[in-house]
Amino acid sequence: MIASSMLCSLGFSRPGTGRLHTYPILIDETGTILAGHGRVEAAKSLNLAEVPCLRIETMSPAEKRAYVIADNKLALNAGWDEELLASELQG
Repeated sequence: MIASSMLCSLGFSRPGTGRLHTYPILIDETGTILAGHGRVEAAKSLNLAEVPCLRIETMSPAEKRAYVIADNKLALNAGWDEELLASELQG
């Protein structure tokens, strides 16, 4: 089972509700996942039968590979804007 904190970071609105937030899974014309592997695994752990997807049909194989690599690299480089985060948490 995936931890509640991880579910939130993967785009689930509230742990236990099974509702996805605003991040669709990106797939190609064959249904291969380009982005959103973690969200798919989280959905499986919640026994969800469906998740929102966005089909991308215009990329060449080389563009798909580059996109997958760039998407994963962006996640590795992600950080927090501490001031913005504090402001958002205060509401």
